[in-house]
Parts: sequence; C-alpha cells; structure tokens
Amino acid sequence: MQDAFHYGIYALTSASVFLSFLVFIIYSRNNFNRGLIYKGISILLFTLSFRFFTIHLYLNHLITEYPHFLLLNNLSSRLGLPVLYFVVLTSLYSWRFKWYDLFHLILPALFVIHFSAIIFGPISQKVALIEEMDRLGYEIIWEKGIFSSLYLINAIKYLTLYGYTFLISALLVWTRNYKRLPQHLLTFFKLALVFLFVNLIPSLISHLGLDIWNYASLIGAGSTLFLTISVFLVPDFLFPTVQLSEPLTPFQVDVAVDKLSVVCQIPYKENQLFSRIEAYFEAEKPFLDPDFSLSHVEKHLGISGRYISEAIKHVTGGNFSAYVNQARIDYLTVSLSKDMGLKSKTVDEIACELGFRSVNSFYQCIKKTKGCTPKEYLKSDAESPVLDMMA
Repeated sequence: MQDAFHYGIYALTSASVFLSFLVFIIYSRNNFNRGLIYKGISILLFTLSFRFFTIHLYLNHLITEYPHFLLLNNLSSRLGLPVLYFVVLTSLYSWRFKWYDLFHLILPALFVIHFSAIIFGPISQKVALIEEMDRLGYEIIWEKGIFSSLYLINAIKYLTLYGYTFLISALLVWTRNYKRLPQHLLTFFKLALVFLFVNLIPSLISHLGLDIWNYASLIGAGSTLFLTISVFLVPDFLFPTVQLSEPLTPFQVDVAVDKLSVVCQIPYKENQLFSRIEAYFEAEKPFLDPDFSLSHVEKHLGISGRYISEAIKHVTGGNFSAYVNQARIDYLTVSLSKDMGLKSKTVDEIACELGFRSVNSFYQCIKKTKGCTPKEYLKSDAESPVLDMMA
C-alpha cells in the first residue's frame, strides 16, 4: 500500500512538472511580447514550474541528489506571489510600478539573508541538512537560519503566503474592476487563487500539531496537477485567437497593366479585418495599457500594420491613434453607466486607467470628441455623480 502511494505521488508530480514547463514554454512563446501583464504571467509560470520541480524532488526523496534546489521551493513562492499580486493589480488598475513598490522585495530579501549560509554553503552542508530533515521533519530547516527572533522568522515564513493570498483575493472579489479583465485572464487568476487556498490547507492544519505529511503531499500533488491541466482548458489563454463567425475568403481584382490582365489576390477584406480588430479590442481591452501600439495589434492578429491601418481608415475614416482614443472614451462611457469604481477617482487616475499617457492627452481627446472638458462630461452623466472632487 505504501509503495502504491509513493508511485502515485511520483506519477502526479512528474506529470505536473512536465505540464507546467510545457505551459510556460507555450504561453511565453505566444504571449510574452503582448504587454507588461503577459510578461508578468510568463515570469509567474516560470517560478511555478520550478516550484513544482522542487516539490517533485522533495516528495519523491530525490532532493539529496540535487541539493542546490533545497530552498528553491520556498524562495519561488516568496517571489511568485508578489509577481502574481502585481499582475492582478496591473490588470485591474493599469498600475505603473513605483519606487515604493520595491518594499515588496523585503520578505524575499530577508528569506535569502536568513538562509544565506545554507544557500551559499557547500554541498556537504546541504546534504547533511536534508538528512536531518528526513529524521526531524521539514520545519527544522527554519531553525538553521541567521535570525533568532521567532516573530521575524514567522513573518518570513507566513506573511507572504497569507498576506498576498488575502490581497489577491481582495483585488479579485472585493472590487468591481475585475469586470474589465479579459475572460481568459480572469479565469487564470481564479485558478491561481483556488490553488493558493488549497496549498494553504496543510500549513493551517500543521498548526494543530497533526501529522499530515502524507495527506499534505497528496493535496499538494493533486492541486498542482489540477492547476496545470486546467490551464490548458482556459479558452484563448495559451493560444490567443479571435475567431470570426465566417472564415476569411480572398477576393480577386482584375487590373489591366499594358493590356495584360493581372489577378491580384487580396488576402483580407477590410470589413472582415476590422471585425477582428473590434473583437480584439472588446475581448482584451488592450487600449487600457499606456504602452499599447499598432505593433501589439500586429503581433496579436499576425497581420501587417499597414493592412490594419487601412482597414480602420476605410471603416471609420480616421487613423489608428484616433480609433484607440475613441475606444478609450467609449470604455469610459460604459464604465460610467455601470459605475465601475469611478466615484472615488480623480481625473488623473481616470486618465491613467484609460491608458492615456498624460492628463493633457485625456483633456484634448474629450474636448475633441465630446466638445467639453472631462469634468463637464463626467458631471453630465446623471447616473454618476462622480466628480465633485475632480478639479
């Protein structure tokens, strides 16, 4: 029975490691250049892959053969959770990294300092520590660091896990802004949140003094495999596509050149291409990123920017920048009607959330499209008494 249990753990963890690295490779290849959010998720998937690998080593008693991975499991969680937090924050609020956000690196830095003697120590020291952990349990490792204060050790040990799980939950559950997220990102964040809660269960139960090593191993291995398999099932996540109701069909134009009839194949009808652009804007809301540009649409649709610009000009009569700004104003109008957290926002904050690089750009765009100032436009919405406070 015990052998069957170990074989089952080995199969679960091996599959999780393989699938997690496969997810990271596929996602990064298809999404890394799409924007800052996607770069963050790529980094997160990379740290998860290494975390799953070290879990595989621990649970299958292989860590002695790879002692340099001794502390990587814990370090990856203390790096991965802040990354996940900032990815969610950026997705919901178009957050720009500020200098004081560096404080989120304090706990990972304290972790490295606490275990510096082990991390940078010889292999023999690590192997001896692994053997001691086999006899006395995994928790003994926390007594081997530099710090002696129990409060500081517990802060390094638990604050990252519980603190960031709470913050991410609050961002996703207690705000209305999650509605602006593309569905595939929202689904991924929900999966990650479930994974976090499931993996906190063994830690919570351990405070009761119960010997749940085998059960904790099974819970960790099972939830890890569940997460990696589920990611493959999230539509438009690994392979971003915008499907049309009808396939694109080429049409022909006969051009007479020196009495020769030349058949020109035009691969994309402008109206069909514009439908794809509209679908992309509706699903992804890429225009909310201040760094959004024509190159992002090119990479997403796999179409030359010249064709994209021509399709937009043919349908709307304006250029790409005008179309993007109009999309931002339309999003603002919809947001006001739904009151998506705008009541406490300033003009500066709203301009930033809409993807404008400056408040002046926001003012000029509103003035051009609505014929009034942002304050006047926002106050004109009877459903949104938003901005008495906006000057």
